[in-house]
Amino acid sequence: MSPKHFRDGIMGYDWCKENDCLPDPKNLKKTHILLGTMQEDDLNKIFRTMQGERWSPQGEARDKIKKLGLKHTSMSVGDVIKVGNKA
Repeated sequence: MSPKHFRDGIMGYDWCKENDCLPDPKNLKKTHILLGTMQEDDLNKIFRTMQGERWSPQGEARDKIKKLGLKHTSMSVGDVIKVGNKA
């Protein structure tokens, strides 16, 4: 998620719903930054793969994260996985 949305996004679905800050799956660019794509549709596998210690164990992603204006390497609450048209 974008740094601007991070504070709200980490509060979770229920909090964002109550405070009108849920991401819009049709306009994710408003609250999120696309980090990349992969050929996988198992949500648990995607989540595990996107933990920093797995995909950037030696800090390989540091420059990419910084260039995108992101602050965190691991997928966390508030981040979005999009499979097909479903977010």
